[in-house]
Amino acid sequence: MKVLEFFKNQIQNDLPSFDNLSEGLELVLPQIQKHSKSLEDEEIEFRNKKWRELRDDINFVERVLHVFKPDGSYLHIVDGNIYTGKWEFSLGGMIIQMGDRHEFFEIGFYNDDFFILEKNCSSVQGKSYLFLSRESIVQHRDWSELVEQLYEMHRGHVQYLYIILVVIAITIMVLFFSFY
Repeated sequence: MKVLEFFKNQIQNDLPSFDNLSEGLELVLPQIQKHSKSLEDEEIEFRNKKWRELRDDINFVERVLHVFKPDGSYLHIVDGNIYTGKWEFSLGGMIIQMGDRHEFFEIGFYNDDFFILEKNCSSVQGKSYLFLSRESIVQHRDWSELVEQLYEMHRGHVQYLYIILVVIAITIMVLFFSFY
């Protein structure tokens, strides 16, 4: 019976509560990173997509888009106003340049719907995230709903794995007992 309880708990495992975007991503990213695609693969196309930025700041009402062009140019679009810069892969991460400002991000997670960049800050600030999603995914949802969607993606993979394990176990038991 403990085995069945274990599988039940794993399948019903809910995301712990979190108060802000950093906390939510710190809970979810370790779970989903194994499902991340590589950005340096030429076949993976994060370029030329409009990535919508989400923040947990209630005063953040602007519509901010990020576009990474294949030639290394970068568009930062705030409420229709376009600011240009450059991006490049370097030092095991991504450098984004806007004017005199250069920022280094490590890749937190990437799939066709989400693009999460992680910036290590001072120990006082902790980690800072640039949380981007395809605009069609965002619609009228807030950042917390999208963090939960990321977690559900992980949970779906875990549930699928446990279902396969249960089917294999039942098959083995049926085969074992069919010989007696």
